[in-house]
Amino acid sequence: MTGNLHALEKVVPYHHHGKITIANGQALSIEKIGSLSIPLTDSTSLSLTDVLYVPTLSANLISVGQLVNKNCLVSFSPLGCLIQDLHTGKVIGRGHRKGELFVLDFGSTTTSPTCFLVPSINEINSANNSWRLWHCRLGHPHSLNSIFSSGVLDKLDHQYVFNKTCESCALAKAHTLPFSRSLNHASSAFDIVHSDVWGPPRVGSLTGKRYYGENTFPRSSKLFSPLKALCINVVAQNNPNKMELLSESTDIFKRWLRALRLHANLPKVFWAEAANTAVFLINRLPTPLLDNVSPLEKLHGYPPKYNLLKIFGCTCYVLLPKTEYSKLDAKSVKCIFLGYSETQKGYRCYDWEAKKVRVSRNVIFFENTSFFPNSDMSTCTSSLNTTSSLSCFPNNLQPLLTYSRRVQHPPPMPPPSPTSTPGNVSPPPLTSPTPQLSLRRSSRIIRPPDRLSLFSALDPLSIPRSYKQATESAKWIQAMKDEMDALEANETWDIVPLPTSQPVVGSKWVYSVKLKSDGSLDRYKARLVAQGFSQEYGIDYDETFAPVAKMTTVRTLIAISAIRDWDIFQMDVKNAFLNGDLSETVYMRPPPGSSIASPHMVCKLRKALYGLKQAPRAWFAKLKSVLIGAGFRQSENDYSLFISSTPQGNVFILVYVDDILITGDDSQSIINLKNVLQHSFQMKDLGSASYFLGLEISHNSHGYFLSQQKYTQDLINLVGLSDDKQVDTPLEVNVKYSKNDGEPITDPTLYRRVVGSLVYLTVTRPDIAHAVQLVSQFVSDPRRLHLTALHRIIRYLRSTSDLGLPYYKSALPQLQAYSDADYGGCPDTRRSTTGYCSFLGSSLLSWKSKKQPTVSKSSTEAEYRAMSAVCSEIVWLRRLLADFGMTPSIPTPLFCDNESAVKIASNPVFHERTKHIEIDCHFVREKFEQGLITLPHVSTKDQIADILTKSLSKTNHVRFVSKLLLPLHQFEGEC
Repeated sequence: MTGNLHALEKVVPYHHHGKITIANGQALSIEKIGSLSIPLTDSTSLSLTDVLYVPTLSANLISVGQLVNKNCLVSFSPLGCLIQDLHTGKVIGRGHRKGELFVLDFGSTTTSPTCFLVPSINEINSANNSWRLWHCRLGHPHSLNSIFSSGVLDKLDHQYVFNKTCESCALAKAHTLPFSRSLNHASSAFDIVHSDVWGPPRVGSLTGKRYYGENTFPRSSKLFSPLKALCINVVAQNNPNKMELLSESTDIFKRWLRALRLHANLPKVFWAEAANTAVFLINRLPTPLLDNVSPLEKLHGYPPKYNLLKIFGCTCYVLLPKTEYSKLDAKSVKCIFLGYSETQKGYRCYDWEAKKVRVSRNVIFFENTSFFPNSDMSTCTSSLNTTSSLSCFPNNLQPLLTYSRRVQHPPPMPPPSPTSTPGNVSPPPLTSPTPQLSLRRSSRIIRPPDRLSLFSALDPLSIPRSYKQATESAKWIQAMKDEMDALEANETWDIVPLPTSQPVVGSKWVYSVKLKSDGSLDRYKARLVAQGFSQEYGIDYDETFAPVAKMTTVRTLIAISAIRDWDIFQMDVKNAFLNGDLSETVYMRPPPGSSIASPHMVCKLRKALYGLKQAPRAWFAKLKSVLIGAGFRQSENDYSLFISSTPQGNVFILVYVDDILITGDDSQSIINLKNVLQHSFQMKDLGSASYFLGLEISHNSHGYFLSQQKYTQDLINLVGLSDDKQVDTPLEVNVKYSKNDGEPITDPTLYRRVVGSLVYLTVTRPDIAHAVQLVSQFVSDPRRLHLTALHRIIRYLRSTSDLGLPYYKSALPQLQAYSDADYGGCPDTRRSTTGYCSFLGSSLLSWKSKKQPTVSKSSTEAEYRAMSAVCSEIVWLRRLLADFGMTPSIPTPLFCDNESAVKIASNPVFHERTKHIEIDCHFVREKFEQGLITLPHVSTKDQIADILTKSLSKTNHVRFVSKLLLPLHQFEGEC
């Protein structure tokens, strides 16, 4: 129909008196009817009949039905329309889009088949690449229509795409047909929150995550008011219909996670990184349930920035800090792109060589190249150039971090029998006869512990690094408020004008989290610290030393508590250092965020603040004065041990900075002590000890069990060898390690960090003590061979992560020790290695593996030096046991497998061969003559200290480990 009468031919009146209704509802009359010829190209025209003339019509309209009747094919797309003759296959016309209408183009129009309907191969490939590119960048969503229709991305020729298939999606998103949807819906956002937990996977994640939590919020377009109340409804078991929304959301999330990982061909250890990226992308994609608006825009009011997205798992190059390269070194490092940081404006990239995540905004991406082979990324990015960019990322993710134990079930072990009588000279059994400990990995299905059914979520990467970052989160703002309240309550400082020429220390907020023994969140901690590095000796500080409990003392306290069936209680001091009184004058700048506006006003400290050099000493002096006033005396053998002996009983308190252990047989005195401490300081009574300085303490009717299983798992995840095979010994047999073996490691930072962590792990793992002291000798210049040895230790820990120290009840426990040496074991210095261990009954108290300070001329001399070292330990342990009321009444047997060394200690007949030995080594002879020790000989096969001096075969290693350690489940199974 047309409103131009001059354009019509063969015009006749319209006798039907018809009308048409236009968009605004107005009815227009039809007056005439005719025919019309439309010149579509220079040589082609389209003849139409029955064209209606409507005088007041402002535009010419053509019916698609008329074109179809003319044997034409008409197609429409966001970019225009196309008219094709079905007989010839030629395009005879096209139109362009104008608003919501399509306007037919007249005049010269190409008739080439390279057009909308019949595109060229190049155009098809280009369009497919564009579609696949954004399909990969956005995390393999089911459809892109909502994004393109919303206009948030530039126009894309997705009408060209005929085969929108993705192999990763086909592998990851296969599913059964859905059930009918529930009719229950929330009326506003956050009215209903569906929550569930998934895990643990068979493979741990890169950052230690073993579970992820799914919180699905109702998707409503309405605004919402602040939360008024919270009601928790627990869904009945085996009733999935009640969780259909969450179940659907979880399935979608899992498919998304799988697609990301499979497309990048990443190892399964990266599943948590894929999960974080999936959540990041899901929250930024439009959804029909929110009127084609993304959850991020609906919640925060601003649209997401898609130009920042990159393909997950692609190769990238991260600019290194200037401290990590020299003038001739590469300035960037090749990494794997793992997603987007939640706390910093940067991309998360994994440095495969250094085994760590780097967060940076200075990243160059190769989106057409996967870090791992067999990943078809080139199909997504063949038309891309290398890019590098980053602006600002909203921080919305809250990944989950929990821990679980790997449980095994070897045959149960009966409780130990009493130790042998003092008259025996042969080495008494350390445990009752048991089957040899098997280090083989359990084949049974691993179940998560029930205690993780309800959990707290914590992302270690969410800890802020600056005050500005902390102010973006309510939880950290509250933590800082709690700290400031504590500072004010303790009257920590006075606000004064800064005196002339007085030094001033700075202040800084430090943030951390405190975890429970199972790895779940305890609380957020914000601590204001003084920047004591600027203090000057003699001006604003003098003495700084403060004692802390020796780990041998900790183990001795636990062993005696087990022997005497005492309970062990734990207390924690809140803001401990704030209780210490300063004797020096110290001025500090006001903390960040303080209301003190004048730059001339400072804080004159009255209390010892964290960060001051004298703060630990001031706190310990304060605590000591309170304990002495409560009737306790300080031990001369460990200054952190305090003892109270009364006719009613004994109470022992062991202090490690602000962590306190209390035990004894006088329950009322323990209650009174707690009251005194809580009256003097802000204390938190933690009840029975379960998690002390990273040590997990378990208790049953047979005694105590000390382990570091969570710490071990964290260390394994740090190194990133979760997928590697396990081994049965920490070191290869008969392999010598020299400081010059192999090529140097480019970046030894991770090596040093892992070695330091292993050193602390030896607090409960004597089976790795020799291996750790060996790799620790190379921290200044580690080589590839040393790194291989370090990795072997980690693999060994994977298969033995649940081993720990059992401490049993025992009648008449006897102190005994074993001494051994590996003669000339060091290939560089030819020095020998000392190894010793000491027991109280069957309870292992102390051990050491250490290279001797000088070269020995014979194996006898090396063994003699080792005996001297353990003799010093015996003397100290006897005094420490006396502090605990267990003074040894008989000499302590020191077992040695070298008869010559035993004869030297008991009789100086080899004077000509021993005259060069230092006088201090003859300390063992003096103690033998005084009757403090005996020197029985032990066969090599029963020399337990052998495991502390050299690498052993699997058979010998397992045999000695079974005399030192026990799996946790075996200890728990003895209840």
